[in-house]
Amino acid sequence: MNFEIAEAENGDQAIALVRTIHFDALLLDIGMPGMNGIDACRKIRKLMPLVGIVMLTVRNTEEDQIQALDAGADDFITKPFHVRNWPPRLRATVRRVHAAQSDAAAPISNWRK
Repeated sequence: MNFEIAEAENGDQAIALVRTIHFDALLLDIGMPGMNGIDACRKIRKLMPLVGIVMLTVRNTEEDQIQALDAGADDFITKPFHVRNWPPRLRATVRRVHAAQSDAAAPISNWRK
């Protein structure tokens, strides 16, 4: 799986990109200038409920992780990180997003028999 990348310098720019380009997944940093990553994540999640969002940040407290996940992030990676660690986690997020999109289109059935 290859990634095409678009870069945003801040949360407002990330939101503007999400409004114009389809993304399978996003990497956000809590410490982005201007609007922080938590607020950007919350707004992006409202705009694109099925996009994968991975927080990649130096902030590593339990509270930071809870806030990010509660804001809509699917995963949380702290810096420093091993360079080989984030691509498989991003691929896993994309797989979950695609599975959720497929399930959302499936008809509702009675799974209790």
